Amino acid sequence: DSLELIAELADGAMRDALSILERCAQDGENKIDSEKVKKLAGIPEMTYIIDMVSSIVDYDTDKVIQLCETINREGTVSNNFLWQIIKFIKDVLIYKSTGEFSNVYSTSERDSIKAISEKVEKQRLLDLIYDISKLENDLKWASQKDIVFEAGMINVSNVREEVRMVIKPQAKKTEAIKKDDIIEPKTEKKETRTVTKEKTKITTETKLK
Repeated sequence: DSLELIAELADGAMRDALSILERCAQDGENKIDSEKVKKLAGIPEMTYIIDMVSSIVDYDTDKVIQLCETINREGTVSNNFLWQIIKFIKDVLIYKSTGEFSNVYSTSERDSIKAISEKVEKQRLLDLIYDISKLENDLKWASQKDIVFEAGMINVSNVREEVRMVIKPQAKKTEAIKKDDIIEPKTEKKETRTVTKEKTKITTETKLK
């Protein structure tokens, strides 16, 4: 598990992977586990990640704010936290699509992934990956990282799917208007013919008289 985590943190860069290994070995202990790697890399506990994703999916902004304040208070690096959230959401999406789990998760963590996947749509997960990836990129250049981090997380927890669905009723309404426009000339033609016939009848009756 620790080797897979180091590989993911290094993102394919051998120099970064060796740097992480060296930092892990500095304490003189022969054992290097995932918890040590996470601590050195500034990655918060998995419980924070699961709670944050679950709160975002539930649109629980108050809980998101509390978690952000706790993470900032503990001095956890925001970029690494966002990276872990993106990875976790991706794994939820993979489970929802294929029913398969990553080997790095424990039984309880897999239960959490399953529970989250049952209350969120695939499109919502894709949107979260995109939005949080953008936030991670913005955070690299921000001078006030804690503020940008918290504001960004509040934003993704506020976006509701109902906003995106407003377009559909409008489209249907537009189609209905177009149909009325097509029908309306036919109705006018019928009325014109009726009026014409009435005029003809009146003329005929007048002549008879």
